[in-house]
Amino acid sequence: MSGLKAVGPDQSGEVPLVSVIIPTIGRPSLIAAVESALAQTWVHTEVIISVDGSGHLLDDVRLPDDPRLRVISSDVHIGAQLARGRGIAESRGAFVALLDDDDTWLPTKIESQFNIANRIMGGGSQHALVACRTEVVLPDGQVIGTAPRRVPTPQESIPEYLFVRRHIAPGEAVISSSMLFFDRELADIVPLDARLPMHDDWDWLLTVQLCTGIGVEFSPEILTRYTQNPAGASVSSSGNWVSSSDWFMGRKKDLSAREFSDGVLCICVPLALQQGKWREAGKLVRTSLREGSPGFPALAFVFLMSAKSLFWPRSSKRRK
Repeated sequence: MSGLKAVGPDQSGEVPLVSVIIPTIGRPSLIAAVESALAQTWVHTEVIISVDGSGHLLDDVRLPDDPRLRVISSDVHIGAQLARGRGIAESRGAFVALLDDDDTWLPTKIESQFNIANRIMGGGSQHALVACRTEVVLPDGQVIGTAPRRVPTPQESIPEYLFVRRHIAPGEAVISSSMLFFDRELADIVPLDARLPMHDDWDWLLTVQLCTGIGVEFSPEILTRYTQNPAGASVSSSGNWVSSSDWFMGRKKDLSAREFSDGVLCICVPLALQQGKWREAGKLVRTSLREGSPGFPALAFVFLMSAKSLFWPRSSKRRK
């Protein structure tokens, strides 16, 4: 794959193979995820289920009978990001698409992102990193919104897009693993090998930009479905504020003062408040003010979150 530029059909008419990597712990939702990957209009795919633990986790999961499907296992728990990396190491495709086992894709997801990658690499870029918008649904299938509300501008860096708060309302900037499509060589340069308690997606994206200088280009289409689980059932709602704060402190040298401060205020502080850690939340606010340069929307967001936790604490208590 070295030196791959244009990515259309080769002389035999064969189109590039796309490797779909699905890390899993054997949740029932895996079946829908796999079916959506196999139902793509881009049929030249391989789907690798990378089991985070023993292969016996899939004993009660009835997977589709399809020759494009492979299952590998780590035998011990290694975490989702390492399971993704292990799946990529076993893959044969020129491109990689990531899919979480509780998300699904619309049928044109790979084809649409491939066309963007083809344009990027055909224009002379060595690598392509493409995301898309997602439909947010409840477990019963009810659609409650789309994300992100805006995509990054060409001038925005990845951390600027993710962390700098432009408006008070949350959910403006989103990049998750199931949105991502990229060339395999990019994963060779920056392996998905971090074993972090939180923010492994962001950590990889930030390292990619630091190592290669490329950013994320978004398809304007809604190409994935993300299931919003009940409060406390996901990392974003039940994650440890300490792990989140540790990540921002560890990455502080790679972030601008505004990126660091806004990230701590809008991500770490709400996690502390959800867990009833008022004193710790106050320390995080002081750290943001002392070691960075927060914007007004981030400060206003924290004020509103604090007021909500103080006057409507019932939702916070349920998350403890």
